[in-house]
Amino acid sequence: MSTILVYSDDTRFGRACANELKSEGYLPYVVTTEQGIVDFFKQRSGVDLVILNEGAEKPGSHHLLEVLREMRPQVSVIMTSEYFNFWNDFSTWLADACLVNTPDLAELKETVRTFLSHPAGSQERAASAKYSVDWA
Repeated sequence: MSTILVYSDDTRFGRACANELKSEGYLPYVVTTEQGIVDFFKQRSGVDLVILNEGAEKPGSHHLLEVLREMRPQVSVIMTSEYFNFWNDFSTWLADACLVNTPDLAELKETVRTFLSHPAGSQERAASAKYSVDWA
């Protein structure tokens, strides 16, 4: 069972994400503070994937992405946001994927499935990395 760490200051998103991931057979943990995610990441070595939600309440998860990459560069990180403008910061390029939140979380679940089913550095994984923007 893969362990997924979800960071979101929006408790509704965190809870919805955890419920969806649990129903897919993953073991999700939701953390709502920046210090909480860093502490969790330090204490647990078995984190397979991290989801960083760029929330409306406290934007700026980019520096958190940098910290996590320094701690464990091999762990996949997916950034999500309600806003298109979070791509304006080049540090988002450190993420394996950047997605806009959707109510059904289908794209997020598919991205999680892709990253957890292919080992880091594989051609399949490299082909699946995406920055998903629908400008229409």
